[in-house]
Amino acid sequence: MKEQAIQKINKVGKISYIITVICKILVIAGLVCSVASAVICFSQPAESMRVTQRSAMIVEMSKEALGQDITDAELAEMHAALESGEQMQVQQVRNGMMGSGLNMVSTGQTFVPVAMDVTEDRVTIDMMTDGATYTMHDLAVLSLLMAVVLAMSIVTLTFIESLCKAFRNCATPFEEEVIKKMQRLAICLIPWTLISSIGDTITNSMMSGGMSWSFSVDLGVVLLVVIVLILVYIFKYGAVLQQESDETL
Repeated sequence: MKEQAIQKINKVGKISYIITVICKILVIAGLVCSVASAVICFSQPAESMRVTQRSAMIVEMSKEALGQDITDAELAEMHAALESGEQMQVQQVRNGMMGSGLNMVSTGQTFVPVAMDVTEDRVTIDMMTDGATYTMHDLAVLSLLMAVVLAMSIVTLTFIESLCKAFRNCATPFEEEVIKKMQRLAICLIPWTLISSIGDTITNSMMSGGMSWSFSVDLGVVLLVVIVLILVYIFKYGAVLQQESDETL
């Protein structure tokens, strides 16, 4: 019975090892492509290609919500601001749960009014951003950022590969080598939260056309680290019990 259980563990470890190696090869190929893309983009003049992204915002003001009517003088002032193209700075803050993570994001954007519609009870103003422009060098930075993420993925897959190899060859899952590799895997997952924050900050800054900050915590990764650490201590306890059992026999 014990031998059958060990054989199943070795079999699962072998299958997992093969899958991990295949994933690692694919990620390495992606890393090579990302680095090559960054080199090509950096080798080109920054202004050889420019992409401008614009976003829209609609502001609606209700006379009832304001508690007073909007006077003709105020409407005239709004029209004057519209015609002059006066800019408006908007600070967007998005905090809370987003997807599987805890996010705190602050992005500043400049909007320009382009149209205004007035009804009996509401004033609606359409605004557009002044646009965020990307050059070839900006694309190179994004490619390098992707390369960093892929490089970290290769490191993580290497630890997973080592753990699967240990399960493939182990005589018992409570071997010290298995426990050490499991613990190293949990530790190597921790930097992912920092890498995610840095990536979000760079991406949001480029998307908004100005400096913005972002802090995010992937709760899925945090939960995975906690689970692996719990398994490490369970396996350590199992190793102690097995040692006591062997000494008794």
